[in-house]
Amino acid sequence: MKSLKPWQIGLFALAIVAVGAVAWIAFRPSTAESSLRRSLILVDVTTGELFEYSTKRRPALIPERNPDTGEAMLIPAVEGDAGWEIAPRYLDVLKDMIESKAVPRDRVVVDPGTGRFTPPSTDIRAAN
Repeated sequence: MKSLKPWQIGLFALAIVAVGAVAWIAFRPSTAESSLRRSLILVDVTTGELFEYSTKRRPALIPERNPDTGEAMLIPAVEGDAGWEIAPRYLDVLKDMIESKAVPRDRVVVDPGTGRFTPPSTDIRAAN
């Protein structure tokens, strides 16, 4: 095998720099966006209380356990233009909880059709 020509060495070095730059851009932590993805706002479907759950150490299991009662009643929530509601992709989780009788329908404060609810307070407590 012949030795590499100078232009081949330059091309190889440029490829290494390009791969390194792409990896740095893809895997570097961004400021505000990365902190948003490391926590979830959860609602207790029986009380309407809001909790912030940090996902830095472990992912959330939906429904997550309420730190006060130990019951798995916490589902992700979002604040929209019309107020608070269950995150749309988790609305089926609430319906499954009601159908399987994991939570009695008369205890649910979230509307299973729209996912809307009114929290008893605007305070968001830590869940973990």
